[in-house]
Amino acid sequence: MWYNEVSRQKEYYPEPKTIAIQFTHRDVVLNFFKNKKELINQLRSGTELEFDGTYFKKNNRSLAKVSEKKRNELEELMEKGYIPKKSWIRFIVAWRGEEDEQECAVLLPDMEFEKVE
Repeated sequence: MWYNEVSRQKEYYPEPKTIAIQFTHRDVVLNFFKNKKELINQLRSGTELEFDGTYFKKNNRSLAKVSEKKRNELEELMEKGYIPKKSWIRFIVAWRGEEDEQECAVLLPDMEFEKVE
């Protein structure tokens, strides 16, 4: 429901057929990447990934773990009738924890959900 400033009335719009989700560093478990730098650095932006509800994978290798908070948000979206359609790598960035000496490569994916009728 939206409020139309021009007509001063509430208007109802249908739910979107597709929803795109962009993951940030807060949406993934950063410590999960600590031993995956060489593997992730072989990948490129745009590479398609599989998603199993917790992990983003390529060739059955887990590349990124979704945070618990983000998993709950995705579950709520699926309860509304949206299903994951595809996922891919948007960015690969460097991150170093406060106690770490070396940086690791962090994969930040995008996902597209589609409404099932």
